[in-house]
Amino acid sequence: MGLQVGVTLRYPRDRRPDAEVIDDVPNFFFLTHTPDGLGQAQLEKGINRMRDVESP
Repeated sequence: MGLQVGVTLRYPRDRRPDAEVIDDVPNFFFLTHTPDGLGQAQLEKGINRMRDVESP
């Protein structure tokens, strides 16, 4: 599952990438987690464009 437009996601303060669902709501950090744990997507303090990345 990836990010989908119009879906409500849980954005917990403790950033738990191990929990797929929290309180019956999909977990933002689970869906955006990368294997190396670097470059986490964040939705805090204003609206800034995310950096372009390469993927396989």
